[in-house]
Amino acid sequence: MFNCRVGVCARFAASQTRWELTRLTKDRNANFQVALPEEKNRLSRYALPSDPDALLVDGRRLTRGERIYQGISIGLPVIAFVTALAVPVGIVTLFALNGRRRSEQVIRVQKTQDILDIPSPIKLIGAKELAKLVHVNKPTIVVYYRPVSNDEESNRLNLLFALLAEIAAVEGSSLNVYRVNIQNEFQHFNQYLKEEIKQSTTALIHVVIPQEKESVVTAVIPPVSATSFVAHLTQLLGNMGVKFSKDETATSMLDDKLVSIKRCMFDLKMEGKVRFVGGHNFLQLDRECNKLLHSSNKLQPK
Repeated sequence: MFNCRVGVCARFAASQTRWELTRLTKDRNANFQVALPEEKNRLSRYALPSDPDALLVDGRRLTRGERIYQGISIGLPVIAFVTALAVPVGIVTLFALNGRRRSEQVIRVQKTQDILDIPSPIKLIGAKELAKLVHVNKPTIVVYYRPVSNDEESNRLNLLFALLAEIAAVEGSSLNVYRVNIQNEFQHFNQYLKEEIKQSTTALIHVVIPQEKESVVTAVIPPVSATSFVAHLTQLLGNMGVKFSKDETATSMLDDKLVSIKRCMFDLKMEGKVRFVGGHNFLQLDRECNKLLHSSNKLQPK
């Protein structure tokens, strides 16, 4: 047992106490960890991507505005590409459908034309035969015309006769067409018809509408197209209680042929080679006109 002097043991005890407190403080500091809040589902903007081949940047790296811009920058090119691809495909499909529909119409018209005979020339009648038309049982058209010596006027009159003959031959309601030479039969007409002919600057066209007791006669303007003329006849006869109709597809095809022939005659006029185009139907007129047009082109100096 040690014998201590006064005060020595007390200082030693205090020193031991301080040393113990220092050791405890160091141990506690060594074991102390700062708890930082963890951001869930949040990645560093500059960290390496988990998938290097990814097309889009991970949305957790971006702000809300950056995510919207990324979606727009990807979506718009895709929409533009799909639109650019769809428009040509749609146009080609539309043309294909129209071509198929057109082919079906052509086949239908050809079948109709096979059933019908080639239109015959409009029958020429005299004043005495006009009286018999009062008792007709089907709609009848009578054309009063003056023969002309001018080739251009003759072509126009010939085209009128051919158009009426083609309309009469179209499948549908029956229609008779006659023509009367005014120059030969004028003196045999009644006074009312003479006055009507004098007032007409072009060919006078009458429509004879069959009725129970006596037919009704009314004047119509010369046809501009097959479709419009048939529509006018349908309305006119319908008002008088007579049903009338023609095949719409075949009538529309007549208009196409009519435009082709008119264009050919116009080209002849522009070439300064107006000549009489013979024929009593569209097929003959078209062939003859193109034949004259080609021959005139060959004769022109190069």
